[in-house]
Formats: sequence, structure tokens, C-alpha cells
Amino acid sequence: MEPVKLAFVGCGGIAGAHVRALEELWENDVKVFEVVAACDVVEENAEKLAEGVEAFQGNKPAVYTDLEKMLNKAEVEAVDICTLHSEHHTVAVPCLEAGVDVLIEKPLGITMRAGKIIMDAAVQAKRVLAVAENYRRSPQERAKNWAIRQGRIGKPRTFYWQDVGEGLGKWGWRNFKLDAGAGWVLDGGVHFADLFRYHLGTQAQQVFAVTRQYEPYRYDEPEKREGAWRVDVEDAALALVN
Repeated sequence: MEPVKLAFVGCGGIAGAHVRALEELWENDVKVFEVVAACDVVEENAEKLAEGVEAFQGNKPAVYTDLEKMLNKAEVEAVDICTLHSEHHTVAVPCLEAGVDVLIEKPLGITMRAGKIIMDAAVQAKRVLAVAENYRRSPQERAKNWAIRQGRIGKPRTFYWQDVGEGLGKWGWRNFKLDAGAGWVLDGGVHFADLFRYHLGTQAQQVFAVTRQYEPYRYDEPEKREGAWRVDVEDAALALVN
């Protein structure tokens, strides 16, 4: 089988984690891919990722700052999208329309409408669309799922999730609704929404939820409450899913 020609779109922090995972595959002789391009509006980010790939792959991916140019010039078969949440649909749809398979960081879209636009584009183009959801692939979650499917712990009736923390440090673009959507409510909640489906083996029929913001500021030094900036994402949610 010929290696899949893969491109990265968005070469910031999480893209680096993806590259490290690809390097681990490469080191274990799972060479089913070739990273051929790295695209980011900040050329330095794309260059850094390309150099990281070159270190284990041997050849350096082409560097782009324009998605359209990359799709027109590079021989890309699949993309790994690691952009801001607000850009997921604006990147995924052109890629799908160009006949390219898409792996996209969670959440799928910044809104339900944006997510549906991406899914509709994948159906129309008859291309693969996948979300890089990692929680269900962890050994502990696989073990839980196996135990449920084997009937070892009875039939699950209720799935309870509680996630509490005091993350008052600045988190870049994730602190702002137009870029992130809903802060940790969306960023972390998407993991557990996926685990609900995975372990219970069903889709949600009814959802009741409320969100609110308890802490409107984030800080350079949270313990001293110094270096504040105002944020507008919600930082709390309560939901019942039936």
C-alpha cells in the first residue's frame, strides 16, 4: 500500500502532539503516511513543524501560508486540521471539496451549524471525515467499554461526569467566544459527550443544559491575581442528557 500523502493545516501546539505521535508510529515501522505539506498563516509555525517532521521522516514537507495554494500545488490526499475552533469549517470544507480526506481536531465545529456544514460537505464529496477524539482510545476507556459489552458490570443506566478546576491562567484564543466557542465547556465537554455515546452505545434523545460564566477574568499570575484580561467564554455548565 502506498503511504497516504498527509498535510497539516494549523501548526500550533496540538499539531506538535500529532507530529510526536506520527514519529512514534514511524519509529515502530508503521510508515503508512508521508507528511508532504505544512500550512499555517504564521510561516514560522509551519516551518517549525516541517523541520520536526524532517527529523524523523528524512524529507521535509513543503511549507505554505495559504490553504488554496497548498491544495493546488501539493499532492495531498489527507489533511490533519489543527486550527482554532472558529476556523474548522472554513478549512475542512475546501479540503473536502478538493477531494481530500479530513481528520479534524475536536470539537468538529465551533457551532452545531458549522459542524453540520462540514458533515454535509463530506457526504457530498464522498470523502472520509474523522474527529481526532482521543479519550475513547485510551486503555482505561477501552477496558471499561469491553467490560460493559461483555456484561461484566451490568447494564449501564446512568453516566455521571464531574470536572472541576480553577484554571484562572490565560489560555490564549480559548478564552474568547468568537475563536473558541465555549471555553472548557466545549473543549473538555466534547470528550465526555463522546464517552457517553461510546459506553452507553446510543444517541442522545433529549438534552437540557445551562451554562454561565463565574469568573470573567484570567491572569498572568493567577495566585496573585495579576495581569488580568477580560474573557467572554462560559466556564461552567450543567447538563442532563437522556
